[in-house]
Parts: sequence; structure tokens; C-alpha cells
Amino acid sequence: MAALAIGLLILWRTAFIESHWDEDAGMAIGWLLSKGWRLYSDVFSHHMPLDYIPSWAISCLFGPSQALCRAFMIGGWALLCCGLWRLEKTPAI
Repeated sequence: MAALAIGLLILWRTAFIESHWDEDAGMAIGWLLSKGWRLYSDVFSHHMPLDYIPSWAISCLFGPSQALCRAFMIGGWALLCCGLWRLEKTPAI
């Protein structure tokens, strides 16, 4: 049950909090990182490096697409939530 609650909190964070005013900066910095820029020396950020992994990965694969980054973040976290829920429902051996 705890894993399900954590998964739902992660999904909620992604769907709602990630749409805060720093979202576009996160996507832009992810794109800059995909072009070889270095975090904290070439581009300023006050966030942890892991915040940029989704947008960096999408930018490396598909270029700077805001819609694709957004869909990936929401869809990826939803899949993680489903996986955690499934793990929670799996009987212990």
C-alpha cells in the first residue's frame, strides 16, 4: 500500500507540480545538456541534476519537443506508478 501511495504522489507531482513556471527551463536545460553544455558551469540551475534526465533523454532522441517531453514525463511516471502498484499486489514468496 505504501508503494502505491508513493507512486500516486509521484504521478501527482509530475502531472501538476511539473507544470510550474520552471518547467520550460527544465526542458530548455535538458535540451542544452543534450547539445553538450555542462550543468552548473555552462548553464545555471538551482535544481538537482536528476530533474533534467527526462528532458535530456527526449532531446537526445527526438530534438526539442515540449509536447513530447511533457507526454514522456506524465506517461513515464504513470507507468512507474502502475509497476509499483503491480509490485505491491504481487504475493511474497
